[in-house]
Amino acid sequence: MEHDPPRALRLISATWPYAFARLGHDAGRYLLRLALEAAPGPSPWRAAALQGLGFLSLFHDLSAARGHLAEALALAEATGEVERLRALRWQLAFACVTAGAIGEAEQHLALGWPAVADDPHPGRRSPYRIVRGFVAIARGDFPRARHELSEAEREAVSAEQPLFRCIALARLGALHLRYGHLTVATANFTALVALAERLGSWFYRCVGRTGLAQVLEWSGELATAEAAYADALAISVESGGSRLERAMVLLGQGRIALYRREPALALARLEEGYALVIQLNHGTLRRDFASPLAFAFWRNGQFARATEQFDDALTLNATGDPTTLARCLDGLAYLAVERGAAVPAAHWLASAAALREQVRMIPRPIERATIDTVRAALARQASEGNAARQPAQLFTRTEAIANARAWLAGIRDQHTASPEAPTTLPPPYPQNSSHEAATK
Repeated sequence: MEHDPPRALRLISATWPYAFARLGHDAGRYLLRLALEAAPGPSPWRAAALQGLGFLSLFHDLSAARGHLAEALALAEATGEVERLRALRWQLAFACVTAGAIGEAEQHLALGWPAVADDPHPGRRSPYRIVRGFVAIARGDFPRARHELSEAEREAVSAEQPLFRCIALARLGALHLRYGHLTVATANFTALVALAERLGSWFYRCVGRTGLAQVLEWSGELATAEAAYADALAISVESGGSRLERAMVLLGQGRIALYRREPALALARLEEGYALVIQLNHGTLRRDFASPLAFAFWRNGQFARATEQFDDALTLNATGDPTTLARCLDGLAYLAVERGAAVPAAHWLASAAALREQVRMIPRPIERATIDTVRAALARQASEGNAARQPAQLFTRTEAIANARAWLAGIRDQHTASPEAPTTLPPPYPQNSSHEAATK
């Protein structure tokens, strides 16, 4: 960079995938920015460098990533770089779907897929299939998502693309975890960690260990999960990791603190992670954070902020994948029975069950414990004459959201709730219980 900036730009633009695989993302972005600034004039390598800067920014700032990738796309179109255009289409689609711009992602896929659909080289299809799987997840289409991601992994193996196989395994694990298939998710994340170890990829080692920590958490192994999250975070910190993996770990740690009835710790972790998500502009993670953060505000007695955050959670889940909304309704039912509001609690519990049935989602052990606790409380209140005995109403998604918002508005307006006094229920999951106990 000091003596031959164009050559520096050529070198870093040709080797940025190494930064993605082995270096910290910060280091790669730093070198790319320096080279682009040192050689600002027209260059055949500028599009490649912007592509690298955009891809590495996917894990730190999605708005910046989309800007860099779009600039690289314009340069590649002007110079007719067919291979680069093919790669940039799926990378832009990746950035868009992660940010929550599903329609824009589908447009990029539609432009790029015809060029690879019948290509004899499977390695050109595998990244497109990965992003098509992402879009299917966002649309709540589990069968299509599983098909696309499984095909992407198979094609990545065939084409000897270990990094693309890492991405496919990570998303397959997350997909099965979201739908309650913990055994399959464990197999995916275990394979991911082993592959990342062989490849030397700190990032996918961290992602895989975070996934295994989530499996432990949702199985009810809270102490073991806490240690696993700490291990994943240590990998990220040691490698100068990005906002993405730190946010993922903080989300899991915040949920564990909620289950353990440690509201102050839960709120601190979730607010720290949510701030990273806002900086990252990550649409999927924002949905995942919304409900736990609302519950954390509630448990800390900040009911106005809790209702605002619940409103955000309900808005984010008004369309697309219904799994997060189902879990939000289960949690709201728990809060409602705490306050003696058996009727809305019964409606939300039944509506959440219907949403799960639509997509064949299996409640995870820690969620089954919450559902069973609410059902037991509803039965007890009914037997004591405190609840109506009419069958629970099955709301549509729109009706459930409207009903929940109305109830939360009433709570906000009362200003009489206490963070401790209303709670007569046990924690939704016993602190030291195990997967076996939950199954029993």
